[in-house]
Formats: sequence, structure tokens, C-alpha cells
Amino acid sequence: MMGNFENAKRELIAVFLPIFVLIIIKIFKGEYAEIFQIPDFSLAISIMYGQLLAKTFEISDKNKSIEKFNTFQLKIFTFAILSIIMYACFQLIDSPSIFMYIVQIMLLTISIYYYLPFSTLLSDMRKEVD
Repeated sequence: MMGNFENAKRELIAVFLPIFVLIIIKIFKGEYAEIFQIPDFSLAISIMYGQLLAKTFEISDKNKSIEKFNTFQLKIFTFAILSIIMYACFQLIDSPSIFMYIVQIMLLTISIYYYLPFSTLLSDMRKEVD
């Protein structure tokens, strides 16, 4: 089980590695305030939850309570869609409000908080089949 948690952390690092590079570039340019205004945080969230959604399709029916699992899949799908919509808004709106950036950071924090246990759980459920 601990190996699955470590795998989830590695997946998270892989998703955020390009974001870390963008943050380092902002720091070198002296654009400290703009670190929190990177729209790519939303893209990273959609990638994370897309990975989780893909993992849900690999779980056999005998390892899940269908009604509860469908709700779980819906929550994952909702996070993914919200982040994609937010990313699209950042790309389409010329000057997004600071409120959008605050919501994005809150969504990012919540997403990371839930990603690690969700990913670990899904990996555990997938291994029970193997």
C-alpha cells in the first residue's frame, strides 16, 4: 500500500514538473506576483484528474460498490471538467479577475489534497484484481 502512495506522489511530481519550470522562470524574471497567476495550474489539475478517471475504468466490478463508485467517478469527472473550463476561460478572457486566480489556487490545493489518497485507493483496488 505504501508503494502505491509513493507512486501517487511520483505521478503528482511528473504533472507539476513543467509548472515548477514556469515558476522558476517567473522568479528569474522578477515577476513574483505573477507566480500565482499562471493559468497552467488549471491544466495540471485537469491532467491529474484525467489520470484518476482513467484509473477508475481499470477497476473490476467485483471490487466496487457500483452506486458509490459511480458517485466517486462523477466527483473526479467534475474536478476535471471544472479545471478544463477554468483553463479555457484564462485563455479566452483578456484580463481575468484576481478572483479567478484565487479560485484556481483553491481548486489546486483541494485537488492535490484529494489526488494522493484517490490515486492510492484506485491503485490498491486495481491490484486486488491482478
